[in-house]
Formats: sequence, C-alpha cells, structure tokens
Amino acid sequence: MNPIIILGAGHAAYSLAREIRRHNQDQTITLITRDSGDSYYKPNLSKALASSKTPEQLVLKTREQQEQALNITVLAHRQVKSIEPNNQVLELENGEWLPYASLMFATGAESRRFEIAGNANAEVLHVNDLDEYRIFTDKIQHAQRVLIMGAGLVGCEFANDLHSQGIASILVDPAPFPLAALLPAPLGNALQKALTDIGVEQFYGCTVSQLTATDSGYEAQLSNGESLDADLVLSAAGLSVDTTLAASANIQCERGIVVNAQLATNQANIYALGDCAEINGQLRPYIAPILPSVKALAQTLLGNPTDVVFGAMPVSVKTPCCPVVACPPANTNGGEWRIEGEQDNLIARFEQAGKTTGFACTGYATSRAKTLQQEMA
Repeated sequence: MNPIIILGAGHAAYSLAREIRRHNQDQTITLITRDSGDSYYKPNLSKALASSKTPEQLVLKTREQQEQALNITVLAHRQVKSIEPNNQVLELENGEWLPYASLMFATGAESRRFEIAGNANAEVLHVNDLDEYRIFTDKIQHAQRVLIMGAGLVGCEFANDLHSQGIASILVDPAPFPLAALLPAPLGNALQKALTDIGVEQFYGCTVSQLTATDSGYEAQLSNGESLDADLVLSAAGLSVDTTLAASANIQCERGIVVNAQLATNQANIYALGDCAEINGQLRPYIAPILPSVKALAQTLLGNPTDVVFGAMPVSVKTPCCPVVACPPANTNGGEWRIEGEQDNLIARFEQAGKTTGFACTGYATSRAKTLQQEMA
C-alpha cells in the first residue's frame, strides 16, 4: 500500500496525520520535512520570552515521539526535489524516489523578505520557525533596542514580548496604525496608545529605506527622513508562499497553491492545506482554519469527499498591554464599522445589509468575543 505523504511537519501536517489515524489505523503515513520534525506551536514563538521558555522547552513532542504516538514515519532534514503527478512519485534531493497514494502540501508560508539598501540587509532577523527563534533568542541576550519592521500581529506581539524582558522596541510600518489589516482605526489607535504607554516607539506611514551596520549595531534610515539606531533588526513584514515545487509539477499556483473546496489541486490526488493553500481564491492564514481543513480532508482521503466549511474564525492577538480579538469581514463592500466602548475597551461590528459580518474588540471588551462570534452565526 503506497503511503499518504504529507510535505511539512508543522501544526497542519501533524494535525492531518492525527485525524487520519483516528479513522484508519492501517494506512501508511509519511511526513517529509526540511527541519528536525519536532513539533511545536508556532504562535508561541512571539510570546515565549514572557513565559521564560527556551527554544527547547517550546517543543511539544520530538520527531521520535510523534512517530511512536501516531504510528507514522517522519523523514527529517529531507528536501523534495521534484514531483511527477502522472506517475504519483516524488524525488528527494538524494535521488531517492517515493511513490504516494495521495500527496499533501502542508508546507506553510515563509517570512516575506525585501531588499533594503545599505550593507546590513543580510543581517535582518526573521522568526518563522523554531530554528530562527533559536538564533533570535541568542542575539537578544545583549540587545537593548530592537527595531521591528512590521506592526501586524507578529510585530506587535514581539514588541510586547520584548517589553516583558526590559528590551525596548521600535515598530515601523507603512500603515497608519498597528494591525491595520485586522482593525478599524479607533481600535488600532487604542492599541497604538497602549504600546506607547509601555514604551514602544512607533513610526507609521513609512518604511525602512536603508539599513547600515555600525560599530554599535545598526542605523536605519526611514522613508520619512528620520534616522533610528538599534542593536538588532527583526522583520515581521508578513508571509508569502513558496510555490516553486508545486508549480514545477504543473500544479496551479497564484498567491498560494490553488485548491477547491475539497482542498484538491488541479493534479489528481494532490492536495494543500494550511498557510500554503489558496482556497477558492482566499489565503487563510493563522491556526483556526486548520481544524476544519484537516477534518474535511481526512474524510476525503478516506473515501468520503467532503467540502471544508469555514465559519467565523476570530484571531487573538497576544498583546497583554491591550488584548485584541479580530474577525475581519471577508469583504467591505456596502458595509461599515460601528464602534462602541471607551478608552481602549472597544467593540467594533462590521455591518452589511443589517447583518454583522465581522467584528473586533480590544482591552476588557475581548471578554465579549464569543458573544460577537455568535452574532455572526
């Protein structure tokens, strides 16, 4: 029996293996991953400093423990060189060919990288996996000021987490306020004030245009003409999907690997889920969409074709200075935000045709998140 092969060993990959195993004890399952195969919860990377956890303590199960618990094979530190969909085989870098019954892309997304003028572009840090987090935690041992490029979810969480260790941070983002992709302006402004109150410097409406290494750290020139000094520079400018392998196998790709409601690509018996999948024209990042995806895909793989259905999926932002829960609308045509509350305890409902199609809340008002989610049902 040819195996189900899953590319990746992140939350989506292991969750899918676990869901398949719940229904079928005999199907051979193989995971192939470029890293160690140890499992960890990626959202914990941007809050681990406050919890005083080392990179090793973030590991939930080692590769060997996952193999034993799920009765699977994990090929760690392996790279897939090519895929031949017509023959249902893939080739590893070492020239080994592996047949598959079904092939799953659960390869996630990578840190978006930009070319920045100056001599220090290659020294910008990224934290999108445990290995990069190890480098980051080693570097910050002697840092007092960290420049963070990007004031989205990850950038804001790292700023708050660094504050917990007495390390100053600077946020730079081209948007007018933090979390601009998730929040309406009044709630973004509330978060901005809370970050300011804990000492986070913030520069909006601009980008880092030049980065130069100095004897004491780095000098950053901003597009608005200002100059900043920092000991380290961290990029939190979002994620992008590496579609190189998929595209080379004639799998349709756009912003991600294009799949239908059953997470199937245009090539037979090849699927994608998680951050790398573009589902009916939408990328669905974050953790919440993974659960319905693995439940539906496991059923499809076991002979019961099942569409994945996404309900309202709020995103929790781990900024203790001003907690945030956001569930932005799928589109903003013909609707508007309605805001209530005071100070940084705000609730925003996005209303379209008399219905709540999105919401966000900050501060103590995040206790209302479940009620707001029910309003969208």
